Amino acid sequence: MRKDRIITNYGKYNDVQLDFKAKLIVENLTDNANFPTTTPPVEDLATLSNSYSIALNKAKTGERSQIANKNAIRKLLLNLLQELAVNIESQAFNDKSRLISSGFDVSSNTGSSPQISPPKNFKVLDGANSGEIRLTCTGATNALSYVHEYTEDELTENTVWKSEASSSRNHVFRNIVSGRRVYARTKAIGSKGQEISSNTLSRIVQ
Repeated sequence: MRKDRIITNYGKYNDVQLDFKAKLIVENLTDNANFPTTTPPVEDLATLSNSYSIALNKAKTGERSQIANKNAIRKLLLNLLQELAVNIESQAFNDKSRLISSGFDVSSNTGSSPQISPPKNFKVLDGANSGEIRLTCTGATNALSYVHEYTEDELTENTVWKSEASSSRNHVFRNIVSGRRVYARTKAIGSKGQEISSNTLSRIVQ
């Protein structure tokens, strides 16, 4: 019988997904009777997760020093999660329910991931108020959540996106300077962190 394993590498998660995952693991491991002690301690993860959340928020300004700081903390967070995942797996004794209770992703026995489709009928519309844009779509097959993004930068491989995760396929971004052209997209997120993006559309903010 194939052994259930914890996913230890979260490098494919985007910044917002990683932020949510780290917080979920902290929540699940806090006072978890299956794992009364861990190496490294859950408290270390909580502290680093909080630092990453703060750095991620500051990096939304697009300032290069803040982005560099966020990336440095992201690397530390990924390393800590990997170390913690190995420790959790060693304590679970191949009990899948114990593994799942940790908040870490668990590989399926089939090793396959449900295929997700890109968001359908994606649109960028004016919000109800000045300085708002509204992103809408009609959903995506097998998507568990969505990451909504926009940028005021020209589209290049180095474009910095402002991202917000949500369980809803619709989202409103606020406090954008009127008259600016923005580019926006929505990503569908699957059960194992797989993602697929809508097309990218632009709009002048009202």
